[in-house]
Amino acid sequence: MAKNKPKPASNVVDIRQSAARAQEEMEYMAEIEAANIAWRNPLTHDRDLTYKLLKLTFEYPHLAAREIVPLLKSEHPKLDHQTITWMIKNAIRNGLVTTHINYPYPQGDLLTLELELLQTFPELEVAKVESMSELTTTKLGPKSRLSARRDVLLRLVRLAAGIIDRFLAARARDHGDESTVVGIGWGRTMFYLLRCLESERRPQYGPRVECMPILATGNTPQRQGLDGHNLATRLAEVYGGQAWPLQWPALPNNVDARGIRNSEFFTPMKAKMKDIRLVINSVSEVVDKGDAEGPWLSDDPLVNEALRRSDRWEHIRGRIGLWFYDENGFEIPLKYRQAMGIGLQRLKRIASEPDRICMTIAGGDPARVPAILGALRGRMITHLLTDEHTARALIAAEKARRGA
Repeated sequence: MAKNKPKPASNVVDIRQSAARAQEEMEYMAEIEAANIAWRNPLTHDRDLTYKLLKLTFEYPHLAAREIVPLLKSEHPKLDHQTITWMIKNAIRNGLVTTHINYPYPQGDLLTLELELLQTFPELEVAKVESMSELTTTKLGPKSRLSARRDVLLRLVRLAAGIIDRFLAARARDHGDESTVVGIGWGRTMFYLLRCLESERRPQYGPRVECMPILATGNTPQRQGLDGHNLATRLAEVYGGQAWPLQWPALPNNVDARGIRNSEFFTPMKAKMKDIRLVINSVSEVVDKGDAEGPWLSDDPLVNEALRRSDRWEHIRGRIGLWFYDENGFEIPLKYRQAMGIGLQRLKRIASEPDRICMTIAGGDPARVPAILGALRGRMITHLLTDEHTARALIAAEKARRGA
C-alpha cells in the first residue's frame, strides 16, 4: 500500500501569503468603510470641531480618541472615536497640521540647556527650560521686566499642567481604582497654575484623585485665594476629585505642635501624607532675612528680631512653605515654632522613591537661584521647571562650587 506523500512546502507558503493578502484587503476595506461612514457624518465638515480635536490631540498626546469622545459628547452627541480618527487624518492630509524641526539648532538651544541641567544635577529626572530673552534688553523698565517674568511664569505653569495631566492619566491607566494623593504648595505660582488648569476641561477621575495642601493653612500669612487649602480644593475640582484640609495653625509654638500631632484628627492626615504621589510647589528666597509678613519665629517681637539676626537665620538660603534650609538643603529648624505639614524630610523621601514626583516651578526671578540650588542639593526636586537665565546660573554656581 502506497504511503501518502507530504504536500510540497510551497503550497503552505502560498496559503499563508494568500491569507496575509486577504487580511490586508479586509483592513483596507474596513478603513474605506470607516472613512465613508465618517464622511456621511455632518460633524466631519465642522471646522471648529476639527480645530478643537487637533488641539486636544497634539497638546495632550496621552489622550486616545476614545478618551476624547466623553469630553465633547455633550456638545456633539453623534461623535465617536472612528470619526475623530478620520477627521484628524484628513486634517493632516489637508495641511492643517505641519511639523517643523529647527535644524541646525540656534545658539543657546534650550534642549542642550535642559540636558546640561540633568548632567549637572543627577538627582533630577526632568528639567524643562523656557526662553526669557526679553529680559536681556536693557531698555526694559521695571514694569516691563515684571511683565516679562510673569509671562515666562505663565509658560512654565502650562508645562507643569501637561506633566500633571500625563502623570494622572498614567496612574489611572496602570493602577486602576487605586487613589492618587496630590500635595500642593501655596502662593502666586500655584495660583497661576490653577488658573491654567481651570482654563481647559480636564479628565475627571472622581475620588481616585485626592488633593491636600503640603502645609497647614490655619494662620498662613497669605492673601485670600493663595493659601494651600483654597488651591487644593480648586485642584480637586479640576479633576473631579476630593480635597483634604489641614486646618491647623501653620506655625504653632512647640507645645501646641506636640498637642496637634498627638490628636486623633492628625493621624488620618499623617497617613494621607505618606501616600502622596505628586508634590507641586515652588521655592522662595529669603531676601531680607526677615520675610516680613508676620511674626513667624516667636510671639515676642524682641525675640523675633533677635532670632532673625542670629547665626542660624543668617545661614538660611530658601524655604518651601515655612520650612527653611541652608545652601546644602539641610533644614534649619525654628527655635520656638514648628511648621505643620509634610515637612522637608518626607519631601526628600518622596523624591527618592520611584514613580513619585516632586515638581518645582521656579523661574523669572534671579533672586531664587540660591533657594533652588539648596533644594537641588538637598534632593527635594525631581522635576524642575525654570527659565534659561536661572538654569545657566544654577549650572555655573554648581560647577564653580565643585571646581573650588
